[in-house]
Amino acid sequence: MTEAGRYIPDEIPGDFWRIIDACEGDKEQFNRVAEKLSEDDLFRFCWNYREASGQIETLYYELTSFSEDSIEDICHWIVSKGQAVYTKVWDDAEDIITTQSTPYGRIQKDPGILGEALKLYRNRYAREVSGKKHDRFV
Repeated sequence: MTEAGRYIPDEIPGDFWRIIDACEGDKEQFNRVAEKLSEDDLFRFCWNYREASGQIETLYYELTSFSEDSIEDICHWIVSKGQAVYTKVWDDAEDIITTQSTPYGRIQKDPGILGEALKLYRNRYAREVSGKKHDRFV
């Protein structure tokens, strides 16, 4: 799907996807990877995760009758699966989201990676990840 010349998957930075790939969809693995992230890297990771998930959420709201919590869970799950899965859902949303025989058409459990990242940031820096600030977001 394209919005006025935008292709959302291209707007999610490669550095974000490299961290996701290193996590292998597992929050415990994320903790090991995150040990090496700077404050800015962890901040950007949280915001890019939110952004990627939020963009896919709009598709689920349009194409399903899932609850808000279920949509958040499945979108976090999709992001945790990496760039190729994310792009596939974006490109083929209508076909794969509306088909219950695909994992994208059924409720999936949030792997907890974003929650873990937000908790880690709060514990390390004694503050929450703040609202979107463009200079730190990309």
